[in-house]
Amino acid sequence: MRFVTLFQAGIVVALLPGAWAHAQSGSASEAEAVKGKLEHVRAVVKQHIDAGDTPGVITLVARNGSIVFQDAQGTTGGEAGFRLGTDTVFWVASMTKPIAATAVLALMDEDKLGLDDPVSKFIPEFNRPGVVRVLKAGSPPPSAAPNAPKAVYELVPAERPLTIRHLLTQTSGLQTIGVPNEAIPAQDAQSTLATWVPRLGAVPLDFQPGSRWAYSNSTAFDVLARIVEVASGVPFDRFVQQRILDPLGMTSSSFGPNPALAARTMPVDPRFGQDPCIIGRTFKCGSAGMWISAADYSKFAQMLLDGGSSKGRAILSKKAVELMRTNHTAALFVAGQENFKAGVDFGLSVAVVRNPQAAGLSIPAGSFGWDGVGSRRFWVIPEKNAVLVMFLPGGKAPPVHRDIERAVMEALP
Repeated sequence: MRFVTLFQAGIVVALLPGAWAHAQSGSASEAEAVKGKLEHVRAVVKQHIDAGDTPGVITLVARNGSIVFQDAQGTTGGEAGFRLGTDTVFWVASMTKPIAATAVLALMDEDKLGLDDPVSKFIPEFNRPGVVRVLKAGSPPPSAAPNAPKAVYELVPAERPLTIRHLLTQTSGLQTIGVPNEAIPAQDAQSTLATWVPRLGAVPLDFQPGSRWAYSNSTAFDVLARIVEVASGVPFDRFVQQRILDPLGMTSSSFGPNPALAARTMPVDPRFGQDPCIIGRTFKCGSAGMWISAADYSKFAQMLLDGGSSKGRAILSKKAVELMRTNHTAALFVAGQENFKAGVDFGLSVAVVRNPQAAGLSIPAGSFGWDGVGSRRFWVIPEKNAVLVMFLPGGKAPPVHRDIERAVMEALP
C-alpha cells in the first residue's frame, strides 16, 4: 500500500537616479536580511536530527521567484544511510498527485475534459452499474492489522457515477487508505495504466461518491492518469514531460528513478520492494510515481504561485490554478485527515489553509500544498510570495515540519 497565483498590482512611479539606486539597495538589503534570518532553519533541523526525530532533512525556500535558502542535513537513516544533498533526487510519493492534477487541468483548459465528466466517458469499463459496499450489522470494523477479523459487507447500488471531480477531491470512494479491499487487482512488473486501470471499474466503492472525503492513496490518481492518456492521445508520462517538466526546466524529475542521476538519487526504501508504481518501468503512476529534486519541485510550485505561468509560458490558466486552490469539499475534509487538522480545506489534489490557528499551522491562510507519505511536503504561500519544500526520509515528520514552517514564516517579512 502506498501512502500517501498570486499576481500583485504594481504602481509605477518616476524615480531620480539617486532614488532608484536607493530603492535597489533597499531591496537587496531586505533580501540579504531574509537570507540571514533563514539561517536559523539549519539550527532547527539540526536539533531534530540530534534528538533522533528524523535521520535527515532537505529544506528549500523560494521567494519572489528565486531560491533564497537551501539546506540538506543527515542521511536516509541506518548505518549505511544515503547522505542527503541539496541536489538529492528523492521519491516524492503522493506529491506526485498535484502534478497529475495539473495534467488534468491542462486538458480542461483545452476543453478536452470537464470536472463533472463521468469517468466512463474515457474508460468504458466504468460504465457498468456501480456498487458501494456497506458494513453489515455486527461486522467487525475494517482493519489492515495482521490477523484482524475480516469486515463483512453487503453491496448496494451507487447513487451516481464517478466523475473527474470526485477523483481530484478524494471523494470518490475508490479505495480508502488503511481499509482493505480484496477486489482491487494486484499489479505486476508488466502492468501499465492501460491494462490495470480499466479493471478498477469492477471494484466496489467504499462510500457513495461525493458523500465523504477519504484518501485514495493508490488508485484515484492512477485513474486520472489514464484519463489524461485517453483524452490527449499521449502516454501519461510523455504528456507530463512535454507539458510540465520540459517547459519548467525540471531536468531532475522522472517517473521511477532516472539511471542517469543514480549518483544523487536516494535508494528505494526496501519496505516497498519492487512496487511497480515506485520503480516506474512500465507503470507510470499518477498517485505516487515521481522522483524529483527539491529545486525541481520548487519550479512546479512556483508556476502555481505565478498563476500557472513560467517565464511567460502558460502551463495552466489562472482559472485552473484558482480552481485547484478553492475548497471543493465543503466540510467533508475534517480534523485529523492526513496530518492536517481543523481549519484546512481541500481543493483539487491539495490542502488549502483556511484558519492557521485552528490548524496549528504557522503557514498563512490561502496557502496550499500536499504531503507524500506524511514526510515530504510542499507549500505555495501567496501571502509571502513564497514556496517551501521539505523532505524527510522518515521519523516524526509532523513536529519537524511545523518547526521548520514556523522558522521560515518568522524569517519572511
